[in-house]
Amino acid sequence: MTGPLSAILGSGLLGVFCIASVEKIFPAPPSHIVLLFLGMTAAPGLDRLELLLLITVAGSTLGSLFWYAMAAGLAKRARKRSSSVSANMSSCRFRPIASWLKLIAARPLPLR
Repeated sequence: MTGPLSAILGSGLLGVFCIASVEKIFPAPPSHIVLLFLGMTAAPGLDRLELLLLITVAGSTLGSLFWYAMAAGLAKRARKRSSSVSANMSSCRFRPIASWLKLIAARPLPLR
């Protein structure tokens, strides 16, 4: 194995951590294939398997936290935007429309 992947795996468990983190951010292959590959190359014997599992779980969790932070930032931006839209709806320009909508929504539907 040559190239950048072998250099990353050559750095030991830190390389495994980096691969697990980056795989969660840029998911090119399925995760189970990456974990199988890491298990075959980084821990061919069973002596380091528990440590390898712990490191890959930590790296994968860090990659997931990246996406969590991205979604939290987008949600914060959407909340800001929706609060500004609702502030615009309560302005005097939209007040008659809003009162008609409240009146229509408050009326019971006739049952036939």
